[in-house]
Amino acid sequence: MSTWSSPPFELLDHRNLINGGADGGIDSEVTGTILPEELMIEILSRVESSVTLQLRCVSKLWKSLILNPQFLKKHILKSFTDIILLFVKALKKEEEEAKQ
Repeated sequence: MSTWSSPPFELLDHRNLINGGADGGIDSEVTGTILPEELMIEILSRVESSVTLQLRCVSKLWKSLILNPQFLKKHILKSFTDIILLFVKALKKEEEEAKQ
């Protein structure tokens, strides 16, 4: 039977999550995440706005990502694009119904 000289996982100090590094980003060593910050922002930017507000409560890391200006820009752009696509679909449907 072997014994561990250290715990199987490293305990993380989450007090530094919001401050991030010198560039304002989030240090992956501090957070213990595998995914890069840009990828997490891309994934979260695809979530609906109402859900995004709830996701701020998951962790300090997610809250800092959701309040990140890069996330806000992507999320607003995606929402605007979705609205335009819905508008185009509605116009096409209206034109098809008018032809019949």
